[in-house]
Amino acid sequence: MFKVGFTHRKLARILINLLGKRQQKLASAFLFFQIALSFKLLF
Repeated sequence: MFKVGFTHRKLARILINLLGKRQQKLASAFLFFQIALSFKLLF
């Protein structure tokens, strides 16, 4: 479970770096959605 969270954080950082600060909110929303989806699958 810790590994999943770490992977998501890593992906989020990459996304934010690629998109730039202008679309940082979008990346954060996408990350939140992904985490919510993973938790739904886990539990």
